[in-house]
Amino acid sequence: MKLTKIVLIVAAASFAAGSALAQEPIGEPSYLGMKRGRYVPAPAPVPETFNWYLRADIGVGFTDSSAGEEGFEHGRGNGAGFARDVTIFSNPNWYESGKDPFFQGGIGFGKYISPRFRMDVTIDVKTADRVNGDATEVFDEYTAPGGGALGNDLRWTLRDRVDVTDGIGLINAYLDLVPRGRFTPYVGVGAGMAVRYLDRTHTTTEERLDGGGNVIGLRTFSGSFNETKIAPAVSATIGLAWAITPGTIFDVNYRYTYVGSVDSTMTITEPGQATPQRSKISIDESHQHAIRAGLRWNIW
Repeated sequence: MKLTKIVLIVAAASFAAGSALAQEPIGEPSYLGMKRGRYVPAPAPVPETFNWYLRADIGVGFTDSSAGEEGFEHGRGNGAGFARDVTIFSNPNWYESGKDPFFQGGIGFGKYISPRFRMDVTIDVKTADRVNGDATEVFDEYTAPGGGALGNDLRWTLRDRVDVTDGIGLINAYLDLVPRGRFTPYVGVGAGMAVRYLDRTHTTTEERLDGGGNVIGLRTFSGSFNETKIAPAVSATIGLAWAITPGTIFDVNYRYTYVGSVDSTMTITEPGQATPQRSKISIDESHQHAIRAGLRWNIW
């Protein structure tokens, strides 16, 4: 009798335990955190809730531009002992057209408009481009303009230096080429204004040379001036963004920037002239090519 009771108690306990286990689902491989036959759902992805960001960039590149001068009659030759029968006007070939390297840095503030579209406002400043004007000519010296030759030479030398520093403000729009993720290629365009600071120094010398090439006379006329001008600017960008963390993005890109032409007029004083002359330097439109890298910080 006692044995029968023991068997019934063990059977009842086994049945109860089996019923309890049957009510618990078995852990499934599609969930993380399985433990003792129970499942713990994986955390749901946190949606991107940032709307605004700050950015900072640096870059290197080169500028393709040219310049020219007009309005100044170089060394008109009416000073005593420096007379010649030629008046020199500016020649475009005197002013170099080249590709100047530069460094730049900038900051910006932007907003995510949609999952694949964003906009920002940026301000960049670059190191100065230098435009050089150089020329040397040798002429016969005369007793007076249109007079007789003296047998001496006049060596005329031009040195014109213009440093152009640009600060560029742009409103930019970007389109991500794929849904925003860890690595996101994108393209962008921008439009705005450039503040162009021109710093010019001009010096021309004339040397009287005897038959042996010795300097027997010298005169100099010069001028300097600086001015700030405004010009239109537009840009095109292609780049790649790397999301280091949800709040920090590393950005590397190529940017082409067009900056409009400007000009500046200054006074050049020449010995023997009662009225100083005006000289206008024109800085042609520039084409800037830069490789840039920087960070974006999602802030809110």
